[in-house]
Amino acid sequence: MLFRGLDKRFKTLKYSKVAPVFVLVSMFIWLTTALSEQHSAKVSLYLRYVELDIHQYLEDTEPQRIDVFCTGTGFRLMLARMFPNTISIKSSTIQSKNGDFLLSPLSLVSYVDNHFDQTLKVDLKKTVAISTPIRKAVGRLLAVRMLDVIQLEAGYDWVSDFSFKPDSLYVTGPENLVNTLDYAYVSHDLTTPISSNFNEICFLKSDTSGLLQWSDSQVLTQRLVDRFTEHMVRVPIEILQSGSNIEIQPIPRYAELSISAPVSSLKQLMPSEFRVTCEYQEDIKSNVLPLKILQSPKQVRILKIHPEEVQFFIRK
Repeated sequence: MLFRGLDKRFKTLKYSKVAPVFVLVSMFIWLTTALSEQHSAKVSLYLRYVELDIHQYLEDTEPQRIDVFCTGTGFRLMLARMFPNTISIKSSTIQSKNGDFLLSPLSLVSYVDNHFDQTLKVDLKKTVAISTPIRKAVGRLLAVRMLDVIQLEAGYDWVSDFSFKPDSLYVTGPENLVNTLDYAYVSHDLTTPISSNFNEICFLKSDTSGLLQWSDSQVLTQRLVDRFTEHMVRVPIEILQSGSNIEIQPIPRYAELSISAPVSSLKQLMPSEFRVTCEYQEDIKSNVLPLKILQSPKQVRILKIHPEEVQFFIRK
């Protein structure tokens, strides 16, 4: 009796261990069968629009989410629903209709088929044209300008204006944004003063929202630098008269100009390149005439003029 009871208990224990294994195996077989069969379900996809035409822009730069009905194996549908896919859409396949840019159902089906290697099929009957965030852009040609100040070492100064290659850039984007632009600004990355000619590739400074498209993002920027020194120039004073034949003699007859000029061109400077004048009028009530500098070489900086005004006498 004792051995018969023990044997019965061993058999019960054996069946209690086999039962869970049987259930798990059955569930695995059922799940495998179900996942290998064809099913239909709604799948979320993200569309990223690329290779936009220069007269197009994206109103929203984030990928566009859409829901489509797809047919495929249960396993493939489960993966597609758990891990949404992003598909790149070329703008050349987008249709324009009444100002809207639409992705046709047939184009969407083609993209999805290629993306999933034919393992998922879009239900064309339940698919409509997708209204994309692509919008029509306007364009303008803008002159290039330097945005940042370039620091020079002490004793140095510019001897030319900026030159840019290219000197203008074409920009496209939303009309309300493009029309607010005056120039195409570029920026440099220098952090220390310079004493030599500026010859750098500068980068375009634009909005960070991605709504604008530019014909180029890099511009070769150049400007000449030279060492400057101070110098004195003695220039005759010229009397300007309007409607009078009276001979006026200034006292003194010469003005001394304190200038800052490039060292390389200092020896070539001539007093005749400067023009210092004062204006006499018959109804003048003062006995002095203020001096004005009407002409000087482009690269020369006038620091001081002495005297600033002159006396005069009338020759009879």
